[in-house]
Amino acid sequence: MEKKTKKKSTGKLILKGCLFSILGFIVLMFLIALISVMFFPDKANENFEKAKAEFKSKNYDVALSLINESIKFDSLNINPEYFILKGKIEKSKGDTILFKKDFKIALNSIKNGRIRYDRIKSLYEWSLQQKDTSYSKELLQESLLSFSSKDSINFTNSHLNTYNKYLELKDTIAGIETYKMLCDSIPNGLIFNQIGIYYSNKKKRKKAIEYYKKAIETDTTNGIFYNNLGITYENLKNKKQAIKYYRLGVKYESRDACTNLRNITAKTRYRKIARCWDGTMTYSLGQGACSHHGGIRRYENEPYKEYTMDWNCK
Repeated sequence: MEKKTKKKSTGKLILKGCLFSILGFIVLMFLIALISVMFFPDKANENFEKAKAEFKSKNYDVALSLINESIKFDSLNINPEYFILKGKIEKSKGDTILFKKDFKIALNSIKNGRIRYDRIKSLYEWSLQQKDTSYSKELLQESLLSFSSKDSINFTNSHLNTYNKYLELKDTIAGIETYKMLCDSIPNGLIFNQIGIYYSNKKKRKKAIEYYKKAIETDTTNGIFYNNLGITYENLKNKKQAIKYYRLGVKYESRDACTNLRNITAKTRYRKIARCWDGTMTYSLGQGACSHHGGIRRYENEPYKEYTMDWNCK
């Protein structure tokens, strides 16, 4: 029993010794880092400036060595500018993985949404210059995480800007998805309408109707929304629904809705014309018709519209 007790005591002492050694090592490393910051406050920034100059001169290996030294000297903090420069150097050296990690470290260290968003915009432009469209799109997605929907103005503007950037990259689908993400958090009639127009142009009319109706739900007095919904129903050959929404568009002062309502309610009439041999036509149907144009080749019935309402749709 005494031997077992002695073995257990010895084991506990060894374990305690190991823990104290590890703790001592951690404290030592912390003190070294602290001393570096205290006694070399300008060294990190000095190397950073040198790294920028070497990077500009395309001396990438020297630049990378200098920026790594800056990061070591500033080990108690994460300076995003250091990691952004490091990422740019690595990208310029042909790296396809590490530069993303460094950019991620830099962006994650920035807690202010506006500053973070501005850094992403800057990286986006730089990425385009590098002709890296794929990563540029990744940055656009990252930019959407900069603001909470509670910050409605910045949240909305960041999504609208991202939508426009996607259009510049000719990625309309990603742009529309960005619009949808925005409207999921902050319903917006104008944006719902834009999504409806997109689906209308793609001839996905049922989907277009869905978004035009969402637009109307957010703003029941916008005549443009009713007019677009009427056009979509007319393209689906649903004249009754088209007239219904054109009338609502007119009610809310949409001139286009009035024009469309006049056209769809007009009666088609026909009048006889003479088609001459040289291709011209005349409304004269007597013996002298087409006498200077080779004579009458045939008679045709020309359709025309008889409007049932005036230009004010009354």
